[in-house]
Amino acid sequence: VRAPKDAKKITGTDWTVTFAYDSTRSPFGQFAKGVAAGAPDFSLRTGELRVEATGCDYTIASENEFTLHVRADDFRVTVSGFDSRRDVIVDVQPVPETADEQEDIPA
Repeated sequence: VRAPKDAKKITGTDWTVTFAYDSTRSPFGQFAKGVAAGAPDFSLRTGELRVEATGCDYTIASENEFTLHVRADDFRVTVSGFDSRRDVIVDVQPVPETADEQEDIPA
């Protein structure tokens, strides 16, 4: 995961990054079923996946999700250790600002 070349004012933003192996049936739903059964396909929490971050910080939120805080416009996060025979889907979404953060913005 990295910033698009044309990204502006991305420093200081937060993003949720979620992973799942690709499947024909709802990849993220299938991953959740594996977690519920006590057998996720992989886990960020166990150390089987390696996360390297430059220009950002991250906090692991679950087996397949972390929150990313961007510290530099040219940030990069690399996650390795997935099954090389399977495709990985990555979903990146901005974390909505809270009411407190919105109040800090000058009018």
